[in-house]
Amino acid sequence: MRVTDVFEGVHPGFEEALWDQLAVDPVVRVDSGRSGGSLVVDVELAPGVDPRRVLVLHESDALVLLRSTDRAVLCRIALSEPIGGPSLRRTAHGLTVTAPLAGPAPVAVSPGLRRVSRAGRLRTALGGLVDRVRALLARSRDAGTSF
Repeated sequence: MRVTDVFEGVHPGFEEALWDQLAVDPVVRVDSGRSGGSLVVDVELAPGVDPRRVLVLHESDALVLLRSTDRAVLCRIALSEPIGGPSLRRTAHGLTVTAPLAGPAPVAVSPGLRRVSRAGRLRTALGGLVDRVRALLARSRDAGTSF
């Protein structure tokens, strides 16, 4: 008899009910950081916790992860800065919550150069051509006087 044969035909919610009885924290790891002007929080869930059954509640000073079936609090993530409305993305092993920062945030500044007009490009090309002709004439004058 194999171990898998023992659990054959068991109720589909058996695994989650088993994890509910154990005193295991459903949230294994929480990582947070910034990306652009947004706060990004990655939450890794324990095995047996279905990411589709986790809700995110936005409070003024925290993000709260709730179990959708009974609204039990799984984890409270304290926020150091105010944020806007969070968006939730579920992954195979957890959740990713992204929320725009509500306060002033550092913005990446990239230098912008204005486009050069056609007349400007033509002027540059003609200037280069004139410089070459002058250099050739100066060389031929120097060559003619050196004989």
